[in-house]
Amino acid sequence: MLSELSYLQIFWIVQIIVYVFLTISSITFGKHWDKSNSHRDSESKAGWLEFRKRPRLLYFVAFLFTIYIIWTSLSSCVYGTEPNGYFTSFYNEVTAPKRVTANMACVYLALVLYLAHVTRRLYESVFVSIFSKRQVVGPLYFVFDQFHHIAAGLSLIAESPEFKQRDDCFNISSLCWHHLIAVAAFYIASKIHHNTHQHLATLRRNKSGHIVTTSYKIPQGSWFDKLGVSNPHYLAEIIIYISIGVTLGLQSTTWLYLTVYIIVNQIYLAYNTQQLYKYKFDDYPKDRKMLIPFLF
Repeated sequence: MLSELSYLQIFWIVQIIVYVFLTISSITFGKHWDKSNSHRDSESKAGWLEFRKRPRLLYFVAFLFTIYIIWTSLSSCVYGTEPNGYFTSFYNEVTAPKRVTANMACVYLALVLYLAHVTRRLYESVFVSIFSKRQVVGPLYFVFDQFHHIAAGLSLIAESPEFKQRDDCFNISSLCWHHLIAVAAFYIASKIHHNTHQHLATLRRNKSGHIVTTSYKIPQGSWFDKLGVSNPHYLAEIIIYISIGVTLGLQSTTWLYLTVYIIVNQIYLAYNTQQLYKYKFDDYPKDRKMLIPFLF
């Protein structure tokens, strides 16, 4: 069984198992937001080899790596340029055994959507979001997150045709109605995602636009009330990754594992965010669901 899985697929499967365990642990023991957490609003001090959690550099790496993948594949497909030897060796190592499940037109569409996603997230992390000063992370977390974004980029092309000159690079005739639905879903989810981050940022600014706090406040209005959930941005993130998977044809096993990881990860984050809101605010809306409107 393991011999049929690539290292990339094993990486995502391990992440799925870890976050399933963390989610069950959070629900069962509720250790993240119990009453002993007396420093929830304080500014955590960064120790030696620690720094505040900021995703700017992470999205910058994801942006550059996605650009590199697009440029490498286009150069190979259009001009027959050989990819960098180190990249090729690493790519072949983590994606073996190789299987092809999508044509190049679908792969390029997925790459463009993913590039749009990480570009927007990079913009938001620099110009929109106001991050809490509660969390500090160590170097291992930083390295893992870097590899996470590199693995996501590789997952897009893990089951693509071989990088070589070909005539069907932009064969749009291979695209059909479900690609249009995927692009539409991606756009709507991205809009929800962006608007939610904008709304959360306004909670930490005054009317003049100056940052006055990094603490949590009850989000009201926007997609929080329209969808009736505490985490519309996490729901949007799930839809974004599913829509990219649809553009790949729903046959990429590697992207499927990545999507399942995203779903489990967002459920874990959504649950803990919901618990934090309920713990901090006695008047938090009791009928507001965690992630999925009308369900949970």
